[in-house]
Amino acid sequence: MIKNKPFYIFTSFVFFALLLPFTVQEGMFLDGVFYANISRNLAVGMGDIWSMQYSLTQNRLFCGHPFLVFWIQSFFFKLLGDSFLTERFFTLINAILSAGCIHVLWQTLFPNQHRWSFSWLPIFLWLTIPLTFWAYRNNILENTLTIFTLLSTICIIKAIDQRDWRWWLISGFWMVAAFLSKGLVGLFPLAIPLIYGVVINKTHMSTLFLHTVSLVGAMTLLSLILILLFPEALDQLTCYMNTQVLPSLKNELEVTVESRFSIVYKLLLELIFPIFLVLLFLIKYRKSRFIHIFPHWRKALFLLLIGMAASLPIMVSLKQRKFYLLPSIPYYTMAVSALLLPFIEKWVNNFSSKWVKRLLYFSRIGLILLVIICGWLFGGYSRYEDKISDIYTISESVPKQTIVSVPVSFLGDYSFSAYMNRVGQLSVEGDTDRQYRLTDVSTTQDSFFMKNYTEVPLDLKKYRLYKRK
Repeated sequence: MIKNKPFYIFTSFVFFALLLPFTVQEGMFLDGVFYANISRNLAVGMGDIWSMQYSLTQNRLFCGHPFLVFWIQSFFFKLLGDSFLTERFFTLINAILSAGCIHVLWQTLFPNQHRWSFSWLPIFLWLTIPLTFWAYRNNILENTLTIFTLLSTICIIKAIDQRDWRWWLISGFWMVAAFLSKGLVGLFPLAIPLIYGVVINKTHMSTLFLHTVSLVGAMTLLSLILILLFPEALDQLTCYMNTQVLPSLKNELEVTVESRFSIVYKLLLELIFPIFLVLLFLIKYRKSRFIHIFPHWRKALFLLLIGMAASLPIMVSLKQRKFYLLPSIPYYTMAVSALLLPFIEKWVNNFSSKWVKRLLYFSRIGLILLVIICGWLFGGYSRYEDKISDIYTISESVPKQTIVSVPVSFLGDYSFSAYMNRVGQLSVEGDTDRQYRLTDVSTTQDSFFMKNYTEVPLDLKKYRLYKRK
């Protein structure tokens, strides 16, 4: 463990260097802003977890996703207030917990103290995947989903190894949480008893069947208890299935790709660096037998198959987004880490004290510089600077929970309506007669309009705000 300490510190530096500069700035991927709006609304009493609400004019009844992530995030808004830092802190906590789950899963698979002390390796490789640090900057639902599926995996392995029924119940709880976070995509751990039994334990088929039934039974029992205690949950989930899942499976909702194999191509692009490392060692030791090069190949295969179970089912629909892959990424990087472990062990053991000191020095100096950089960037903008700064100015003059009239063309700018809602709790509506109207700065109003409205004098870059006389 002592020899690995510098690598844990370096990995921590990489972790925070990739996330913190964006955590302290405004500007986020549209979906993340959308989810933050719904969570904030729950916190202030707009809607409830069974009938969530996005704004006064759009998605007044939102059931495009199950409720759990929004409900959890709403507590952060209740505790920390309505600041952009709230959703940023929430997604940073998701990243920290995901890394912690990878550490625990690695320990579960490698109980030998010497080997589990290398848990920094899968975490580091996980951080090298562009999708990983993009996702945890942008508050997507898959961030929380990844935590629950990793916890499910850990508990399933413990249930099999320790033959303790309580672990099945706990794993069922985490799987229900995964389903209530993002739906069917959270159910891939159902394949783990079969994969573990075939690859690791070489278990008899009857035992594999019993393990799978135990997991399904625990999940079913907990689901029934939820529905009996909260009958509204069934209505919310039925609405979700009818508005999101079934249309997606029929390719009637947001067809984003032409080929079902697009997600495989995107996955391979994300995994270029880990794949390159494996190929490098295969070429270097090409004259040796595979099992001699990679003695932990069974555990690597186990993790690889889980990753495939988490990612390949996305192919059933033509609605595919790269970030749907996020829950599968830890398994792929852990599979590669299991293959590379013997080489990394040897490398760390041969690491000279001089280089250890240099690595520690670099990491500590880097963390100090990172704090300085974050202080300098704090409150700035990583995207949409003019738009967001204008909306902040507008929100100071327009009361919360106001519907603002805008040109119909504005409704196609989804980030605009998302930030109007997020910053000022303002809803937008196309070309209607409202107390306030917002236009583009270049738009010239006719005399009839100016008889009824007067311009609010604000220092805006992109917009003009008018108020009815």
